[in-house]
Amino acid sequence: MIFFIGGTFYFRAEYNLILYGDMPAISIQNTLLLITTAIGLFAAFMLAVLICSKLERYNPRSVVPILLFISVLTRTIFILLFPTVPTADMSIVNTAAHKLLKGSYEAFFKGHYLYMHPQNIGISLFLFLLYLILPHSFMVPKMVNVIFSTLTSFMIFLLYKELNKNRKRNEYGLLVLSCLFLPSVFMNNIVYNDVISTSLLICAVFFAIKYVRCGKCVYWFLFSAFLSIGNYFRSIGMIFLVAIAFYILFNTRNIKNTAAALLMTVLVFMMPSFAINKMIEYKGNLTEPIGKNSAPVLMWINMGMCRDTLGFWDGGKSYDIYFRSDWNKEASQKLYIEEIRNNIQTQPVMNLLSHYSVKTFWVWTEGTYQYELYGLGYHSLGGYMYNTPANQFLDDQFPYRENIRWIVYVFNFVMYCLIAVSVLVSIREGDFKEELLLLIILGFIAFYILWEIKSRYLYPCFPYILILSYTGMRRIIDALYKIKDQYF
Repeated sequence: MIFFIGGTFYFRAEYNLILYGDMPAISIQNTLLLITTAIGLFAAFMLAVLICSKLERYNPRSVVPILLFISVLTRTIFILLFPTVPTADMSIVNTAAHKLLKGSYEAFFKGHYLYMHPQNIGISLFLFLLYLILPHSFMVPKMVNVIFSTLTSFMIFLLYKELNKNRKRNEYGLLVLSCLFLPSVFMNNIVYNDVISTSLLICAVFFAIKYVRCGKCVYWFLFSAFLSIGNYFRSIGMIFLVAIAFYILFNTRNIKNTAAALLMTVLVFMMPSFAINKMIEYKGNLTEPIGKNSAPVLMWINMGMCRDTLGFWDGGKSYDIYFRSDWNKEASQKLYIEEIRNNIQTQPVMNLLSHYSVKTFWVWTEGTYQYELYGLGYHSLGGYMYNTPANQFLDDQFPYRENIRWIVYVFNFVMYCLIAVSVLVSIREGDFKEELLLLIILGFIAFYILWEIKSRYLYPCFPYILILSYTGMRRIIDALYKIKDQYF
């Protein structure tokens, strides 16, 4: 965290479609503007928490539904004002879902999308089921996103309360923050697996903590089920599984029972993909098992080594290796190993360290989760389902877009500073109740050091960043109250 905070004073990680296209960029930081904006946002954050504390007199059964309704209303208004048309992979999984509606399993055949990317079968089938019973409109999955993102906001609130059971406050400020967090609002436009998997995986985290604290089997079943389904939507469940496994091992004395529970969790974790893939193989009369010749993991690691793009999408160079191998996983893996070995052998160690350091710095400090591409959209990039005064106005107003991007970017920096405060206080007090959240973030950091990067890939991490930063703010406010009581 210190690396991200310190580096931000000198360099700005940017994702700016107008200036740089669909590419990461590092520019020289405007340090004075950064500091003044950060102070302003910090003050606004503190003021919002203090104002929300005035709601403590009211019962959660009255306040929480109202705030969740505001969340639904805000997100719905946004997707109606900015009705983006899905592009790239989002468009492809929608096409696959519509083909399934017509009884075509073409997407699973050799050379087609789900043959190469079986990890996206989950979202394709989900869209298929939605379109089977509801109108064939992009607004349908977007409204489902509204429900799931609001669920995420509620789970952030519940998770914080679970971690801080000794506190009597309801902390409505965190619920307000999670309901109005701009990237979370904007990303409701993404017709993909990010929003849904984020909701399911935070449910898994919540019930994992309940399981460790209570030891009830029902909580084990719930966290295993949510983890398994969340992973089926987006294949990052392994990061959560490893983090939860360490968390359970750190906080249990009965190693034998813990090992048995974790083994059962792994089995449950694998069940959805195994069962559904077998059903698809049978229904679609596929000639080989799903995933046998899918794009190998090494393809994304090779992409992540590309210095020209900072480990971002490399213009299809890594894909070409897979295509040249005639979509054969085993043959392409050998070529990827050779390519990776050549990259390591031909580059000085310091160059490799520099590449992975800058790459990691960019993906964690860019701060917007690429909402501009996936949330706000452009007429020139996919466009909109229909025009509204809002999208027509913002489409041509680069300064307004830049101001929004800057505020979101600096607020991400402020949250990191607050997380640093929270962690330092936890270390000083020996209070590690947020250890699972930190383990998840550390898992994401480790994973995306090697993997191809997009700041959107960190979206499932935002609930834990919000909770930890809010914890840091609460500790600062509590410390100020203590100083006030002691000296005034």
